[in-house]
Amino acid sequence: MSLLFSKSQRKYLDSLKQQYKNTDNQALHTELVLAAAEHLLRWLEKIGVHKKKGEKASFCLNVRRWFQQNCHVPKDLPQFGELWMGWRVLYHKHPQLVIAEWKVLLRAAGEDIPESGMEDVNDGESSDEDGEGKESLQTGTSHKRPRVKYFQTALSNMYSCLPDAMRKSYEKEAVRVENERT
Repeated sequence: MSLLFSKSQRKYLDSLKQQYKNTDNQALHTELVLAAAEHLLRWLEKIGVHKKKGEKASFCLNVRRWFQQNCHVPKDLPQFGELWMGWRVLYHKHPQLVIAEWKVLLRAAGEDIPESGMEDVNDGESSDEDGEGKESLQTGTSHKRPRVKYFQTALSNMYSCLPDAMRKSYEKEAVRVENERT
């Protein structure tokens, strides 16, 4: 996309990068992009390059794409790892309750319950691939997540039965933890 603009045009667009990044409102992004495109079009007309209506629209689109490709807002960048949600906070604060519900679901389905109530996390699915989330939020103790198909159902059942105020408090805690990660 940079080949579409001259060095002086790129220098002008680069001067607006920080302003674009500091703006979190989509309407202000659009306004900034349009102002930059109009400024560059006026500059082109001053030096004798006149564009037709369709060319002006394409030029504005190119300016918009330049900003999209060169000015990633930090929240737009992909985050790796698992996101913290309210249900995850519930599990990390009360793993015993979720495991008890999990056992109830296993019994109801007629499946065997492992003696320890937990299976080795290295055998398959685990709560975190990189091992970061195994720490409890409050106590710092580690616990393993059961590797079964009924686990998510048990956790979802427990979370959906919580009062709205309790769910909101878990969601706030999840946002706090997520903000600390980034």
